[in-house]
Amino acid sequence: MISHILNGDALQEIFPLEIEGKQFISRECLCDGEVLGKTLDEFFENRAVFISNSFSGFSKDDYYSESVAEYERIQSIPASSDINLWFEEDVFCQVNFWFVVDLLYHRFEDSSFSLVLPKKGCEYSFANMEESDLEEAYENKMDLNLDELKQLSNLWVYYKSANYDSLLSLAKRLGKKFSFILKAVEAIIEDKNNNKVEESLKAIIVDLDTKDFVEVFKEFHRREAIYGYGDLQVKRIFEKLI
Repeated sequence: MISHILNGDALQEIFPLEIEGKQFISRECLCDGEVLGKTLDEFFENRAVFISNSFSGFSKDDYYSESVAEYERIQSIPASSDINLWFEEDVFCQVNFWFVVDLLYHRFEDSSFSLVLPKKGCEYSFANMEESDLEEAYENKMDLNLDELKQLSNLWVYYKSANYDSLLSLAKRLGKKFSFILKAVEAIIEDKNNNKVEESLKAIIVDLDTKDFVEVFKEFHRREAIYGYGDLQVKRIFEKLI
């Protein structure tokens, strides 16, 4: 079975019909908020609480029906499948990517795994690519061996436990083949150590002399594309600042 795990609903909307396979969607923002939990069930419960408390209009039931249900579908992928992971290079996508690898690779050691990345110039957005570009990205997908999958899984383990020294060390070791991972990890650590995201938003508000969220978000997306944050994540921080 050919399976495609997509980084969000937006990619599914433009996914080429010519690419064969069943589609699954990773609906999460694991770069933001609570990621602890001794078991997967406890982890999902903590995420449901965080999402429902942090973003208006999202209930715990919504999280379970829209996110957890999809991850359960992902875990039901048959053995010996061809699993294609469509994730961008920004922090938002990378943390979700590490989680999905950790969720899957233990259970599907007899499956083949590949990472599909956006083309150069669109590193942080599949949405800026044409159908032909997406087809080419699929043709040029990066095969992942079992050792690489284990290391990618460890990135999630280190991130989840806030072990940033080990996270950075592993990212450096992976840097030859996965240079984008090191960039994402460095951005994560800069935010943790120096409140990079919050400080950047403060500077933008001053520089643009505005508290209009739309204008601030556009500029944040331009200056800090490496984070890949959506409007929900940025607005939560923005509203705290103003």
